[in-house]
Amino acid sequence: MRITILWALFLVTALPIGAQSHQTYFPSANLSWKNLKTDYGAVGDGITDDTEAFRAAVKTYLNPYNSAIAIFIPNGTYLVSDSIRFLEGYYDCCLTLQGEDRDRTVIQLKDNAPGFQDPENPRAIFYTRAGNQAFGNYVFNLSINTGSENPGAVGMDYITSNYGAMRDINIRSEDGSGFCGVQMERSWPGPGLLKNVAVDGFQYGIRVGTCEYSMTFEDITLRNQTVAGITNACNTIIVRHLNSSNAVPAVKNESGRVIILDSQLEDGDDSHFGIEVSGYSFVFARNIQSSGYQGALSVDGTGIQGQNISEYHNQPDYSIAPNNGKSLGLPIEETPEYVNNNPNDWASVTEFGAQPTNPQYGFFDATDAVQAAFNSGKKCVYFGQSGDNNTAYCIYKDIIVPPTVELISGFNLGKLNFFNGSKMIVNNNAALPLSIERIKGIVLENNSMRTIVIRSTESCTYNNTAANTMGKVFLEDWVNRFEPQFPVQLWARHFNTEVQPENEVNIDNPGGKYWILGLKTEGRANIVRTTNGGATEVLGGLIYPASSFSGTDQAAFTVNNACLSTVGLTMTTYVGNGWYGTAVSETSNGVTQVLPSDSIWSNSPYNFSFFRSGGVCDFTTAADDISNPLSTEDPIYKVFPNPASDMFQLTATAPWEKAVLKNSLGQTVRVYTFGETLRLSGLSPGVFFLEVYGKMPGERVVLRVIVSAL
Repeated sequence: MRITILWALFLVTALPIGAQSHQTYFPSANLSWKNLKTDYGAVGDGITDDTEAFRAAVKTYLNPYNSAIAIFIPNGTYLVSDSIRFLEGYYDCCLTLQGEDRDRTVIQLKDNAPGFQDPENPRAIFYTRAGNQAFGNYVFNLSINTGSENPGAVGMDYITSNYGAMRDINIRSEDGSGFCGVQMERSWPGPGLLKNVAVDGFQYGIRVGTCEYSMTFEDITLRNQTVAGITNACNTIIVRHLNSSNAVPAVKNESGRVIILDSQLEDGDDSHFGIEVSGYSFVFARNIQSSGYQGALSVDGTGIQGQNISEYHNQPDYSIAPNNGKSLGLPIEETPEYVNNNPNDWASVTEFGAQPTNPQYGFFDATDAVQAAFNSGKKCVYFGQSGDNNTAYCIYKDIIVPPTVELISGFNLGKLNFFNGSKMIVNNNAALPLSIERIKGIVLENNSMRTIVIRSTESCTYNNTAANTMGKVFLEDWVNRFEPQFPVQLWARHFNTEVQPENEVNIDNPGGKYWILGLKTEGRANIVRTTNGGATEVLGGLIYPASSFSGTDQAAFTVNNACLSTVGLTMTTYVGNGWYGTAVSETSNGVTQVLPSDSIWSNSPYNFSFFRSGGVCDFTTAADDISNPLSTEDPIYKVFPNPASDMFQLTATAPWEKAVLKNSLGQTVRVYTFGETLRLSGLSPGVFFLEVYGKMPGERVVLRVIVSAL
């Protein structure tokens, strides 16, 4: 028996055997961040009071609005005795606190600290800037301990706007008391991301309030809370991989929206439910397991589905066409993590002559220096210098990213400007994904099947060529539209798009698979367009048009011979005619049906609770089996021309019986027999898969066919 499937096996992690599980090495050369010890005099011995060093650090803004400053906190225990507040002015944003090692970089509140004694008037160790201009507040790789005898203490009062994240953070109350680990109740939390955050102790692990703009949580561990793990009032929270070990409810949601999936709620008390929802609330729960509680979920006191929830939502289904009543449930892949603690693997572009400049005042072409850094053989290349608001590394020619480069970082400081249509190009496959993180302005084109991971970026773009069809892309904390030319497999966490014109699109899926956890929009463009057999699943978020539409026909979502599901989307506006006239325009087999927005808002104000397109979406056949096809050739079979528009040929050195053409959802669209003309007429442009069956029993090969427009 001969079964051949042409695809690449890509590793899902960059960690060699025996390596540390998180980043603990950070280069010091050519980085314009500030060091808490050497620049501000902190001691970090657990005895000296370092409060004033922190205050000086977070108030040192060297750059105008929308530039950045980063504070590096070396290993140590930093004793503090009072609150530390970020600046609150209109021009103040974009501050990063970067710990060296999340287990060995500890900020600790003094025991029995004045001002932290009253849980009715809680007080935080750190307050980030608040408001809807709180852009780019980042906290990485550290621990916060609120000490003992501080019942009113809050570890971090965190607000970020549009982009920003807390990642790899431990927050602990030494004696279990304290008010809250992470509090987000000032104006206005989100959109933002908390990932790999653990809270131990306190009355509450995480508190979210106010009605805008939504927060996304993934890989959250909560233990030993005394009132609730997470509370939410009015806002939208999107939670995946919550691991709660609590007698009290893991989640309490009042008059807000909670989307929760793939979570484990353990050690409950049978006087509570794991998730308690009350008031005018929306809940979507999928794959929830609980133990000890009266049940996994209650809505206004009524238990739902016992200890385990397969899938449930409590508000109307606005689907147009008949379907199974469930979300798409696309296969979920975890974002590949990259860790490299070998100093010899790191290179600064500055070492090769690159400098950020302002092209308004002088010409400096950094292209050759950046290319030299990429060609140096180093695995990690970083852009570590920052300047004023218009200063960037200026690129005037295409840059080729070789397979030796595994990480491109800007440490929340670096910014690139591309001129003359130039871009960064990935031409070669590699054993590991290419990770791009904490940088502004990357223009990337993928001409390979290499997996791309992009984290905490702003104003970056991704495009691809046919060679990347159905390649993998992971986005976390992404701010921009996403419009690849060819279908990809996308997994996105905290996805913020802000496209204004009505004739444009925020997210274009031309035949791929898109899984989106936490979506926020700002503008009037079509939100998601899914065509050519594609599948898009959106789990929670905020739709914010922000300005008036020119008419009443604009569609929020468009699905054309494809599959779409959305859950837990809320919409807000403050202007006249500020709603999409059409919620969904769904076309299948030439017939278009429209879901008017009025039918949603009249029944469930501001809440687009659930939608599922019609038809059958099969995610377990050909498209999944060959998620990374490398070519259209096999030692026996070959397809050409490819791409093709009207017809193609299949040449073979051995006889074959039939060939089955399937779309990216695995649905059969053509069946060919040996000797007939292989026509493509009538098919929409996109990626298809040709299963060729030979004469021998079990002989099967799968080839990729790209259908282009006539």
